[in-house]
Amino acid sequence: MSGISELDQITRAAGGDRAAQAALGNRNMPVVFRVAYRMLQDRAEAEDVTQETFLRAWKALPDWQPKAKFSTWACTVALNLCRDRLRNILGRQPPSLH
Repeated sequence: MSGISELDQITRAAGGDRAAQAALGNRNMPVVFRVAYRMLQDRAEAEDVTQETFLRAWKALPDWQPKAKFSTWACTVALNLCRDRLRNILGRQPPSLH
């Protein structure tokens, strides 16, 4: 699949082509995970965010509009999910006594 353009891969993945989905995931999951891990500093949370990012990606592929690279879009989704998690974590912490 390396000779296929990203747009062709996205089109094929949107149509259910498992090889195209695997290729997109293999190429983009590491960078999405690194972004999530840098934000959350927790491996399990970063893995959850990465998984959620790609679940959302697979659902959104049929309506994909190539305004940006797939990796840019996926990292943006991951960053938003991280922000949501951090907001929830901070909301659950007791107020500081300082």
